[in-house]
Amino acid sequence: MINNDDSNKEQVLHMNQRNKDLLQAIIDYSRAVIYVKDIYGEYILVNKLYEEIFELEKDEVIGKTDFDIFSPDIANRFIVNDQLVMESKTSMMFEETTVYNGVERSYITNKFPYYNSKGELEGVCGISTDITERLEALRAIEFREANYRTLVSNIQGVVYRCSTTADWKMHFMSEYIYNLTGYPASDFIMNSVRTFASIIHPEDRYKVEKKVYDGLNRKETYFIQYRIMHKDGTIRWVHEKGCGYYTKGEKNAKWLDGVIVDITPQVQLTEALSTQNEMLIKEIEKRKIYEKGLHDLKEELEIRIVERTKSIEEANIRLQETLDKLKKTQEQVVENRKMSAIGSLVKGICHEISSPLGASLTISTYIQDALKEINNLFTTHTISEEELVARLSEISDAVVSEVDYIGKGIQIIDKLRLISSDRAEHNFLPLKLKPLLESVLKDVEKLKGNKNIEVKLTCREDVVIESSAELIKQVMKILLINSLYHGFEDRDRGVLTIVVKGYDDEVIITYSDNGKGIEKEDLTRIFDPFFTTRMGAMSGLDLYALHVIVTQKLMGGVSCQSPTNQGAQFIIKLPNTIG
Repeated sequence: MINNDDSNKEQVLHMNQRNKDLLQAIIDYSRAVIYVKDIYGEYILVNKLYEEIFELEKDEVIGKTDFDIFSPDIANRFIVNDQLVMESKTSMMFEETTVYNGVERSYITNKFPYYNSKGELEGVCGISTDITERLEALRAIEFREANYRTLVSNIQGVVYRCSTTADWKMHFMSEYIYNLTGYPASDFIMNSVRTFASIIHPEDRYKVEKKVYDGLNRKETYFIQYRIMHKDGTIRWVHEKGCGYYTKGEKNAKWLDGVIVDITPQVQLTEALSTQNEMLIKEIEKRKIYEKGLHDLKEELEIRIVERTKSIEEANIRLQETLDKLKKTQEQVVENRKMSAIGSLVKGICHEISSPLGASLTISTYIQDALKEINNLFTTHTISEEELVARLSEISDAVVSEVDYIGKGIQIIDKLRLISSDRAEHNFLPLKLKPLLESVLKDVEKLKGNKNIEVKLTCREDVVIESSAELIKQVMKILLINSLYHGFEDRDRGVLTIVVKGYDDEVIITYSDNGKGIEKEDLTRIFDPFFTTRMGAMSGLDLYALHVIVTQKLMGGVSCQSPTNQGAQFIIKLPNTIG
């Protein structure tokens, strides 16, 4: 008996395991997510699709709750749905959403309670079918429909679909029909209030019907213009384009699709143009009459012109003789001006050179006479050693002065040479402006003397220009010397500011000092040769040389401004490249 009971138990256990394996196999091959939870929300069974979707092994799910697998808000929704099913004790359908590893999926879930053999509630079983793609497809269809409705509503015309039967029953008509006819689209749908044919002008109905049927018979797109009657009693001209819609294998069209556009303004314009054309023809006839009169007048004028031409030719001869005399007079005046300008230039050059050379000659004569006198005194032994040393010291001072005057003469000659030099004599190479300007400032540092002059240089390291280093140095030296000897003539301190800005096609150098400035009446003359406000101290060639170098050698431009008591400012513009 005991053996029989054990055998029965084994059979029952075997049968239960077999049923369990069979159930697992069935749910594993299902394309729906299947799971079972107990009344406490713990999973006791899941199928293989559940494991695949949520990337979890069965052992990682069994015994866990939704809070262990999903985010709190999703888990809460699942638990609420489970409670509803267990409370109602009936099967219920839910649309549920999961988000796992950043992927959102939507499901239609059938949840139902399950009971043990005693009829006691054991938990909830769920079968979830993935509807993500279906929802996306529905959303895409809704999006396309919305786009189509927007597109149709924005078309300046009537879009329609109607049957091909004699009553042309409308299945769809866009709302623009109201703008065109004064009747809403709902009046024409299924011919509920009126047919579209009823608003076509009676004289055009047969023409429209024939055109449409011809297009359907030939399976071609048709085009037609006709009149319709607006609700307010006015007549509107329209242009219609339509064609039949045929399904594969069907001989007859299922329906008719088309567009109707209001062309009333164009027709009215055509009629107006036709009226204007008729008026133009009449105007042309009048013009012909006028032209005949003009032709007669022209012949009369031609006779008068011949007579006047003869008089003009005679006057031209006399005028040419006068012009020849004026030309000779002008040439003589120009020649006289040239000679006068050359004379002024030569006079200025002679004056500038003769001043230091004359002073040098005077000193040389003094030195020569002093040496002869010392020689005579020395020969006759009538000069003491102290007197000899004093005389030689005077001669030494004279020699220093002579050298200074000769140096000034050489500087003037160098400036004249620089002014008259050809551009080809100078090397034009790519130059970094900042180190070049810094070297110029260093060279003229000794010219400051005891004056406290602050120099501010603003220039980026990458400002490069294709130019002549020698000429740019000369320009800057002229400006610095002009400020030191003119702007700060009676001042012990001052500020010099140099700002350099590079652009795509040019470099602008703004040079400023806060010296005494330049008188307003002198501003227009500062670039004239030999002009100076310090006769005997300055040559008057410096700013003239600067102007020639900048404009003729460096192919740039220079200007000067000097607000009252605010110093002087020179703006020099140089091209980045010398062509």
